[in-house]
Amino acid sequence: MKNHEWGDEMTVRSFRLDGPLYDSVQGQSNVEITITTDTDTWNMNGQTSVGRELVIPCRYAGKVNAYHKNAEFLDADVCVLQVVGSFGVYAVGSPISFLTSFIRQGTEHFELQAPIQDMDLDRFENVRAGHDLPLTLRLSALLKVISKNQPHRREIVPVESPNGYQINVPRDRWVSLLQQAGVTRCVVEIPGLQSPQNHQQWDIVTRIYNEAIEHHRQGQFADSIGRCRMVMEGIVKTLGQQWDVVVDDNQGRLQSDRNWQKELAGRFKEVLGDEDTAELLGTLIASVKAWSNPMHHYNSKIPIREESAFSLHLTSNLLTYAALLLNGRAPQP
Repeated sequence: MKNHEWGDEMTVRSFRLDGPLYDSVQGQSNVEITITTDTDTWNMNGQTSVGRELVIPCRYAGKVNAYHKNAEFLDADVCVLQVVGSFGVYAVGSPISFLTSFIRQGTEHFELQAPIQDMDLDRFENVRAGHDLPLTLRLSALLKVISKNQPHRREIVPVESPNGYQINVPRDRWVSLLQQAGVTRCVVEIPGLQSPQNHQQWDIVTRIYNEAIEHHRQGQFADSIGRCRMVMEGIVKTLGQQWDVVVDDNQGRLQSDRNWQKELAGRFKEVLGDEDTAELLGTLIASVKAWSNPMHHYNSKIPIREESAFSLHLTSNLLTYAALLLNGRAPQP
């Protein structure tokens, strides 16, 4: 296990586990450990024998609360032998159990490892809805307590936290963990537009597209879908400028009639040299336009988060293909 650098206090959480410790001289004492983790150090490991794993580095400190100066364990070493537990989101779905990895007995660092399936990620995303991920952790541990006053006096003690603890994984950190898990959301490299007359327009289009991605990550799904529509309109205007097709009115808005769409489709055929490919490009524009129409989402049975993700996916494909087309590097049939 690597040595992890702990972040600021906003991302560090501590959990206290305790239990009774029998003292043959003074009766019952108490032993406790404090487990600390920093969500900035969490990672998602996809190269394990059980598939994808969420890895949570932890450290601990233990102590004995003895109530008499002659108590057997007044000064004692506390070592964690094992940690078990589970975590989940509220009461949604079954809890996910932890495995525990110790680099060697006696160290004060260990890792909690939890297998994560696709259905778990879907459940987390539905609960998170674009915000921080709220988790409930339940942990228990098995401790070895060794008296320093009486070296041969030692006890094995179970400790737990029956009520569990709440921890929020910040949105940005969870998005990076999703990317480690292979769940990237519409991250795409857009080829640059080399035509000087359209370069400024294309910069505006790509900036709005990046805004759409950010709105989606922040859970502002309606705003993300609206930005996708603006991207579609910007692409159509750019194509219109390239091929001298008037697509907007005097106020800069797309014309409401379909004449420009028919004329633009005709230009697609000329540039691409293939009617079927031109029709597919026109269909892609129409699809983004339809999915980004606010009326399309009224009383929809599809969750708006999924509609936003689908709109982003369509928009990224349209951006990529339009850039290739404008640079004269579109794939030929």
